[in-house]
Amino acid sequence: MRLLTSIAVLLCSTTTYAGPAMQPGDIGLRHDIQVLADYGVIRGPVTTWPLSWDAIAADLRHAHDANIVVPVPVQQTMQRMLARA
Repeated sequence: MRLLTSIAVLLCSTTTYAGPAMQPGDIGLRHDIQVLADYGVIRGPVTTWPLSWDAIAADLRHAHDANIVVPVPVQQTMQRMLARA
């Protein structure tokens, strides 16, 4: 019985992540992501938090490599997010 309890506690206490996640409390980060999503830089869904940094970074790298044309303030947001990722 003690062994089963120990195993149950270990299994319930572990969490698996696909990658680092963005926490929903950062309003500035949330705004930057929404701006980039509005201009098509970020292609995935941005309404369900926490978001995966891996997915956002992949979209940012794709937009950077594809030379997507966006206004200068959006370019600055993209550069800020690339540096943060």
